[in-house]
Amino acid sequence: MKINIVQLDRSLPDGVVLTAHWTASLTDGDYIAATYGAEGFNQKSPDEPDFIPYEDLTPEIVKSWVLDKIGADIEQQLIAEIGAQKNPTSASGLPWTQDEEQS
Repeated sequence: MKINIVQLDRSLPDGVVLTAHWTASLTDGDYIAATYGAEGFNQKSPDEPDFIPYEDLTPEIVKSWVLDKIGADIEQQLIAEIGAQKNPTSASGLPWTQDEEQS
């Protein structure tokens, strides 16, 4: 599973991260499942010993925060979505357009 952090919302001037916006995707051959979300965080004080200044954040640090909030459930959802793509239970279309497409 691939997670990308696409945006951070922060307070000014202290740079406390309030929300991380993310995307997650999983690829299995020709099948791709993707989702997005936003996770809010409890504000930490810059005076706390484990506070990381905004300018020192890395994608890996914020990804770990997001994964701590969303857990492994998101990966299971993506796996289920790919399973549904591989074994569809419904379809849409028009029966008369299939013949036209084949001619």
